[in-house]
Amino acid sequence: MTGEFERAAGYLLFRERGGRREYLLVRNRNGRHWGFPKGRIEEGETPEEAARREVGEEVGIRDLRPVLGFSRTINYSFIRNGKLIHKEVTYFLAETTEEGILNDDELVDMRWLPFDRALSTLTFAEQQGVLKEAEETLGHRRSGLFGKS
Repeated sequence: MTGEFERAAGYLLFRERGGRREYLLVRNRNGRHWGFPKGRIEEGETPEEAARREVGEEVGIRDLRPVLGFSRTINYSFIRNGKLIHKEVTYFLAETTEEGILNDDELVDMRWLPFDRALSTLTFAEQQGVLKEAEETLGHRRSGLFGKS
């Protein structure tokens, strides 16, 4: 079974609130899986453009301060409608000051959580690994870490 290949991109968003860092998690339409805002890369889009578009569509956040050099790609496979799907997802990291607004056509829930709670809430180990790398990167934060929005 060879299956189909899909590429997606998203942002791991964080904010500083009350002296602590929080990460945005979203729950997809089937209501079972918690992860980060992401979606398919459309024809002619770069992964960064797709990630920015998806964050805007899913949670209405437009103010993004990307962390320079942070890009993590995960690969996984699953069955959809009896077909094997191989998926590659690239995540970027960005700070925002916006709360976000749930698009209920795309998602069923969204939550800002501190690192430990976000880590235990994420459904998949691959995304937990990306979150751990993001937290480590941000723990070593220094000037020049952010790019233009």
